[in-house]
Amino acid sequence: MTYNAQHLPLISKDAAGQTASFTYNAHGQVLTRTNPKSETISYTYDPDGYLTKVDGPLPGTNDLNTWTYDAFGRIRTKTDVSGYTLTFDYDAMDRLTKITYPDSTSDQFVYTRLDLTLIRDRAGRETSFEYNSIGEMTTRTDPLNRVTLFQWCKCGDNKSVTDPLGRTTTWRHDIQGRVISKEFADGSKISYGYESTTSRVRQRIDEKLQVTRYIYNRDDTVSEISYANAAVATPSVTYTYDPNYERETSMTDGTGTTRYNYVQITGETSLGAGQLAAVDGPLVNDTITFGYDELGRRVSTAINGIASTSTLDAAGRVLNTTNALGAFGYSYEGTSFRPTLQTSPNGLTAERSYTGTAQDKRLQRITHKVGITPLSEFLYSHDAPTGRITSSSQQAGAQTPSVFSFSYDAEDQLTLTTVTNGGALLKTLAYSYDFAGNRLTERIDAATNTATYNVLNQLSTTTAGSGSAVTNEWDAEQRLAAVNAGNQRTEFTYDGLGRRVGIRQLVGGAEISSRRFIWCDDQICEERGTNNVVSKRYFDQGVKLESGASTGSYFYTRDHLGSIRELTDSGGNVRARYSYDPFGRRTRVTGDLEADFGFADMFVASETNQSLTRNRAYDPEIGRWLSRDPLEDAETEEGPNLYTYVHNDVVNLRDPLGLCCEKEKEAFGKAYEAETNCKLRKLADNELALHFGWLDWHFTDENECRGEHQALVDAHAVLKKCLKKPCKRQPDPPCKKPPCKPKPPCKSNK
Repeated sequence: MTYNAQHLPLISKDAAGQTASFTYNAHGQVLTRTNPKSETISYTYDPDGYLTKVDGPLPGTNDLNTWTYDAFGRIRTKTDVSGYTLTFDYDAMDRLTKITYPDSTSDQFVYTRLDLTLIRDRAGRETSFEYNSIGEMTTRTDPLNRVTLFQWCKCGDNKSVTDPLGRTTTWRHDIQGRVISKEFADGSKISYGYESTTSRVRQRIDEKLQVTRYIYNRDDTVSEISYANAAVATPSVTYTYDPNYERETSMTDGTGTTRYNYVQITGETSLGAGQLAAVDGPLVNDTITFGYDELGRRVSTAINGIASTSTLDAAGRVLNTTNALGAFGYSYEGTSFRPTLQTSPNGLTAERSYTGTAQDKRLQRITHKVGITPLSEFLYSHDAPTGRITSSSQQAGAQTPSVFSFSYDAEDQLTLTTVTNGGALLKTLAYSYDFAGNRLTERIDAATNTATYNVLNQLSTTTAGSGSAVTNEWDAEQRLAAVNAGNQRTEFTYDGLGRRVGIRQLVGGAEISSRRFIWCDDQICEERGTNNVVSKRYFDQGVKLESGASTGSYFYTRDHLGSIRELTDSGGNVRARYSYDPFGRRTRVTGDLEADFGFADMFVASETNQSLTRNRAYDPEIGRWLSRDPLEDAETEEGPNLYTYVHNDVVNLRDPLGLCCEKEKEAFGKAYEAETNCKLRKLADNELALHFGWLDWHFTDENECRGEHQALVDAHAVLKKCLKKPCKRQPDPPCKKPPCKPKPPCKSNK
């Protein structure tokens, strides 16, 4: 690090040997920041020192973000690179009271004394809150008039949550404020024990009296996780660590040993220094290697030498990707991250267009072609204030398009879908729900499926499905271990990270198929047979079949949810075309092949007809998860129903990991941006904060941005389950004041 005469950094050099440089104005505020790729971000300030412009690293000034301020120095407007402007209003206490959007609709925030007591969204829907005398929320009432009750222990933690049906989940605490048990509405409970000297969790006993034990090293890293009294045998997991860095070097689980290697920090140029260089799993020839660019971004991944590489522009957008399927190209709308065109090596193109800023730049059209031949097209109409899709036109080739019309309740739960073609009604689907979000009825034309649930919101009876008896088995980590249907049994195997690495099918006790899977982070990237020979290679753009009668490269088309709509071969011929009902039932309309991924990009287990994600299994027949949310205390934010899929807003939301809804990330991002803008303005003269991309909140009075912070807290309440990382079976606690300073990745999630 080198400094100027004012002790401000001029040049910084990272562990990879890459340098960044900075310039300043006369007041010591950063003017430019140039990264190791010679890409420059410029900052502009008004005479009062407030940040007014940030010109991104793309050429010209098209990637410009701007801010204006009111007479009190509060952010008045924020305009992004697409010209999308938000306007902010405040009360006399500097609390955010209104966010106005380009179409003149607004989100409004009402306070009673010091508490936020009402949120009115752009559509006029109201959510209200009540608090006790020390500011803890006691009641939350949503737009459907569903009331959720909260109680708090003297330690400041949750004591109980009561859902709108009057069913309570309770947490018991010891004298130190530690949770010693969580008790459910049916009287079952999970108990926790702690080490006597460190307060680290020693064991967890679940409702089935299955015991999970944790052993630690002296530096608090987890050494071993073991399971006793498990109804289904669950292998232990052990870890070893680098003696110099707090990072994992190996993990041994029921499948074998996985070893982790890292790019060495040598003091010389070494791209990606300190980052993960290779993962060598328990199978032969399954080593995954990674490559990085000058900014430390991963740009290549190779499995046993079969590489996938990407080229990024100055904004970090992917321009080109090359893998075993061939070369793909990407274009974007202006300087935004909204993709407009994807080209594929078989001549397949995917074009996207969007609405204007007054309609929030929402996706309007997806068109797939092979050359000039139309393959499929999807058109979307939205309700601007809510952003919900109200109708969708789906056209295959030159056929007459089918039009899907959607209706929702005040909480965005889908209630009605009608399908017409050429003006003729083809199908009607209607849904009803109880106050806990459980789907009670599903009417498909004249036929009605019904369902009942117990006090834990677990499915008790249903008339949906084939009618044959199916039983599921779960391991000590509540992962689906086996599915039994008649004389057929399907078994699932997991690695120490909880990823599904094997599916084995038996009939009458005899094995008829066995598949192994190689994962790249949270995505399946290879399938192998019993002889460990690669049978399929998976990519975002398609799949390469390496064995069987149909070997070759195949390419996907997708709708707005990422659902696979067509599978095309190297000649551009359609080898499979699919339609879906709103909750994900898949029908192959035409073709001779099957795609392994389906609704919302979930993996389809053909052995059980279930849709599998990284963390949970979803059943489209009943429209819900088979297991509850794996986040330990998800009830505090979602209520005790942890089985519903994307809050029954299945047309607009997706959950490819089994953890959270992607649009909730977007809502949280907007609230986070509002608070960050406020604090960035407050800290505009803190050079180090700007230089290194972090904000030291100690420089800012807690009350200066409390309006923005409260809005962020509310968005965070909805999003909390998204922040969970599957680390050593225990989720990381959310940050008290986002954004968190950078942390190393979870030890068991390398």
